Amino acid sequence: MKVVAGGAPTQHAIILRCAERETPDEAYDLLVSSEQVVISSTSVSGAFYATQTLRQLLPTAIEAREPVTGVDWVVSGVRISDAPEYAYRGMHLDVSRHFFPVSFVKQFIDWMALHKLNFFHWHLTDDQGWRIEIKKYPRLTSVGAWRSGTVMGHTLGRDAQVDGVRHGGCYTQDEIRDVVRYAQDRCITIIPEIDMPGHSSALLASYPEYGCRDGEYEVATHFGIFQDVLCPSESTFTMLKDILTEVASLFPGPYIHIGGDEALTTQWEHNATCKEVMAEQGLADVQELQQYFVARLDRIVRSIDRRTIAWDDILEGSRQSKMTVVAWRGEQRAIDAAREGHDVIVSPSAYYFDFFQSDAVDEPLAIHGLNWLKDIYEYDFMPEALEARHRKNILGAQAALWTEYMATEAAAEYMLLPRMCAFAEQVWSRSSERSWKNFVQRLRGHYRRLDSMGVRASRSVYNVRTITSLLPDNSLQVVLRSDGDNHSIRYTLDGSAPSLDSPLYEGPLVLSESVTLRTSAEDRTDGALYGDSRLRFVKHKALGCPVTFAHKPEGSWEGDPAKVIVDGISMIDGFFLHKDWAGFHGEDLDTTIDFGVTTRIGEVSVGFAAERHRRLYPPTAMHVYVSLDKHEWRRVAALDGIEVDTRQRELSVTFERTSVRFVRVVCENNARVYSHESRSMEAVSLYIDEIVVL
Repeated sequence: MKVVAGGAPTQHAIILRCAERETPDEAYDLLVSSEQVVISSTSVSGAFYATQTLRQLLPTAIEAREPVTGVDWVVSGVRISDAPEYAYRGMHLDVSRHFFPVSFVKQFIDWMALHKLNFFHWHLTDDQGWRIEIKKYPRLTSVGAWRSGTVMGHTLGRDAQVDGVRHGGCYTQDEIRDVVRYAQDRCITIIPEIDMPGHSSALLASYPEYGCRDGEYEVATHFGIFQDVLCPSESTFTMLKDILTEVASLFPGPYIHIGGDEALTTQWEHNATCKEVMAEQGLADVQELQQYFVARLDRIVRSIDRRTIAWDDILEGSRQSKMTVVAWRGEQRAIDAAREGHDVIVSPSAYYFDFFQSDAVDEPLAIHGLNWLKDIYEYDFMPEALEARHRKNILGAQAALWTEYMATEAAAEYMLLPRMCAFAEQVWSRSSERSWKNFVQRLRGHYRRLDSMGVRASRSVYNVRTITSLLPDNSLQVVLRSDGDNHSIRYTLDGSAPSLDSPLYEGPLVLSESVTLRTSAEDRTDGALYGDSRLRFVKHKALGCPVTFAHKPEGSWEGDPAKVIVDGISMIDGFFLHKDWAGFHGEDLDTTIDFGVTTRIGEVSVGFAAERHRRLYPPTAMHVYVSLDKHEWRRVAALDGIEVDTRQRELSVTFERTSVRFVRVVCENNARVYSHESRSMEAVSLYIDEIVVL
């Protein structure tokens, strides 16, 4: 197609012109008639977003990588006046945990552009690798960009192993300039993140003199939060100013992200330099020292004519300046920051795309947690409790792709799309204009567009959701649903994989005997089956009985640990969510079950592992006691010095059948393992699933 500047409008043309009326920034008008396509906007970005809308109105073949014949290039006649609801519509990509080449980064930018996202948060440094060339400090990439291997499975997994394969890479400054130009052409601003003072293992492996301890450092092979942090000395701040000055020369956007998250202060407490700085600056403790460190970084960023962005960890303690805060640890952090006058970007775990997409067992390994597509689409990131006068401080929202468990481009694509589609509509449209029913219908056509682009997008949106409730007679009611637009559900009760010949779900199921339920969603259009969701129900005598703990289970729970361990649902070969387990860190499970009436029992089993999340640690011993009155107890079974195969997921003991009212189960948790984060032996977590009594 010919491109002509100026001139009189003609038929059979796509016309881009300056809007005659005043419109908001990034807004556009799009008119498609039988003669012309007319795009009007007062901004380049508005005109660009209009072309993305036009692109999505065209047949999906427009996205093909090769020429396509036989396509009727028709666009529906429409009149659209459109503008984004939020000025900040961000997407985060972590290239430190796993390095991705420039070609993938450009693809990532292309997907952002198609969905009208405008800020790219590029997470360039962390414990597992330094990815940006800094001329003045070449060891940052010659040393810090490479690690000796990567943990296999979950970093906290039992018997975790490192693969021994050298992994890494970095972007030259010329490559970064190229990517910046590429993003600018698509109306996207890149925000580079240099994470500090924590998450600095790669920097310290390159230049250990800026650390707070003697000895060697290494680029981390595991994932987590490490004790190694930068030392707040003048030489450190000189080095960081040199780095940030080079960073600013590469990224012309207004922001630099300084991290500031998860910085452990243990080493500061015993370091002589830190004590000197605290004395000189009149700082009362290491928390104030951390605020001093962040304030110094903010002054450096301002001195090079940039604005500081940091994670919401900087809200802890006194604040010396107003920075832009990325609120990632819950809604209250966003509320607090906005009330204090900070500009706020909301990036909650609801928008973390490294979480699982469904609870089907055929999902690829992810970090933890569960973010269904429908929940992402319907999540409202604007805090309801925030006063109207402070809402202007909420600039928008950002979704995050952390890549600890995404070693390939295909894995990243699968976790990213179509969740990016749902998020993009979240931050562009008014809540009153959004409809899941409408979105999921349009998604079917958008999948074809993504397929034409060669994107390996997940179809987990169609997988079956399972809602359970224990009935008064101790049978289990199971409600199944798919979030798809035209899907039925097939199921089996014998543990076999569902097929198109399996029973069709027509209403709630009531399970009164021990069974393994497996479900898949069936697309009524083409008969395709999606997902392998499983539920193992165990009928036993402790179902629904009152439970008490000698030690309070750890963590914040959506579920009640006293109920989930006697609800009949065994998770040991299913999907891991914390709410389905009772967890004890360094403590024993010591629980008493009250049957209410005298009951004859002769077997107790305890489930303790979940391979969908991590291979959790087994108890070191197990003891079972029984009583008729809760005063006199008799031990009826014991397992001491337990050595459990890594594939084993439950312990069972049998004993002579006896009449009891109370049973007490003690699972000792005396294991200690080496922590790569603290470089010391630490207690482990014991997660207990169903306690089965027969």
